[in-house]
Amino acid sequence: MAIIFIPALIKLLVHAQQNQSTPLSREEVETIRDNATAVSVPDTIATEMAQNGSWVDINPERCWEEWQDYRRVMNS
Repeated sequence: MAIIFIPALIKLLVHAQQNQSTPLSREEVETIRDNATAVSVPDTIATEMAQNGSWVDINPERCWEEWQDYRRVMNS
């Protein structure tokens, strides 16, 4: 089973970042992740969603690192 966030975790982080003037801290990113709504779906469905581009998100286990990568790309 795979866990997906609804809405996508990346969207929650982007929204939170837009609502404050300083970059999100690691603690803020992890708190958002820990309090987000998530559902469990079969791995095959999660794989299909990722492959067809209908659900793109960051890995919740590496959310801080992937958030930093996202910010670097968006700010370049």
